[in-house]
Amino acid sequence: MPATTGHSGHFREDPEYIRRRRAIIRRYHPDRGGSDEALVRALRELDEQWSRKSYLRHQVEQLRPPFIPREVALQAVDTAEDIAAGMQQRAAGLNRRAGDVRQQARSAWVQRDKLRDLSPGDVGRAAVRVSSRASGVAAERLRRRARRKKNG
Repeated sequence: MPATTGHSGHFREDPEYIRRRRAIIRRYHPDRGGSDEALVRALRELDEQWSRKSYLRHQVEQLRPPFIPREVALQAVDTAEDIAAGMQQRAAGLNRRAGDVRQQARSAWVQRDKLRDLSPGDVGRAAVRVSSRASGVAAERLRRRARRKKNG
């Protein structure tokens, strides 16, 4: 939508846009240890953000009622953009957490399936190993108690 209005390129002369673009280039340029993909992605995101901002500002200019001062309308648009950006960041964080939960659930299912695939013989051998370890620990504790009573 913003690309077809003819107003999407006006932001390229904005000093703030130029400052942010230069900062992205300094951060992601391959000559400084970044990657081509990260640089292109960051520049594309910046252009999309500023194109959307330019489009919204143009809409404010065209549709603003005369009784609302221009500065107030632009402040409202800026505030709405800030709130929307914060919500997008929170949504991205929730999506990451949901991915972590899905991965943990998959791991639990895999472990459950592995336990389901154990044969009775495997379970029996594991039980013998556990009981022999438990017996050894119990015997060691009894020896310690006996030594304490004898010495003390």
